[in-house]
Amino acid sequence: MGIQSDKVYTYPIEIATLQKNRGWDVRDSQRTEHYIRNIGYYRLGAYLYPMLQIPKELHRYKADGSFQDTLNPYRFDKKLRLFLFNDIEKVEIALRSALTNIVTRKLAISSG
Repeated sequence: MGIQSDKVYTYPIEIATLQKNRGWDVRDSQRTEHYIRNIGYYRLGAYLYPMLQIPKELHRYKADGSFQDTLNPYRFDKKLRLFLFNDIEKVEIALRSALTNIVTRKLAISSG
């Protein structure tokens, strides 16, 4: 029993072509297709939004925008996320260790 949907699958090359027709500067279609396939169009979509002309509902891109302009903030966000998760992990481990020490000390005192 599958879920019914009116939407049809759009291949990454079709998405790249559609975006190119909307004014997105796609210099290397294979590279663009690769990123759409591996990152996902909807994930990249958040980075495409600032590249749209006003009114944004027309889905037309500004003349000076390019695919690279989309990838740069995506890569920055990725590096920032990895950097933050590294530091969050340090805080998590320190907090967990402190809580473990407090609980085991209290248990040792109450049983001894």
